[in-house]
Amino acid sequence: MHNLYKFFYIIFFLCLTACGFHLRGPFTLAPPLQTVYIESADPYGKLIRNVRDYLKMSGVRIVTQAKDATAILVLSKDTEGQQLVSVSSSQQTRQYNLTLSATFRVDHPNGTTWISQQEVSDSRPITIQSNQVLAGSNEATIFYQIMRQNLAYNIIYALASAGVTQQLLHTPP
Repeated sequence: MHNLYKFFYIIFFLCLTACGFHLRGPFTLAPPLQTVYIESADPYGKLIRNVRDYLKMSGVRIVTQAKDATAILVLSKDTEGQQLVSVSSSQQTRQYNLTLSATFRVDHPNGTTWISQQEVSDSRPITIQSNQVLAGSNEATIFYQIMRQNLAYNIIYALASAGVTQQLLHTPP
């Protein structure tokens, strides 16, 4: 029986690797992005912390002054919102669509733009019952936290893309 379990575990993991499944992990960024200064209106915001964490996980050195960087990551907008999608006939249940978006670009320390402004966004539906407003508020906070992590990951993913790497390596400063 023990060998049968072992056999199924092996088959399971072989199937996972065959379908291309892999955990999110560090990215390899182009050499100009190995020393980065992050410029933002809210330098201690939640999205910035997530971006910093993903950059550090990818081996990027984050500096505190723009003059020490080989690239400047400018996060110019980080907005969250919610839109009422529907209300039940008894007006007890409401469904909202939570949205979060951010715009970023990459500049050279001399001021020229290397990567033009791009926007990443995420949205999640949430249903709130009128007798569970506090729980709905807590759920929305958790969704925003997850969406910020996704946005940070998508920003790093965009910076690690082949197109951006080619653009950075073939564009003179």
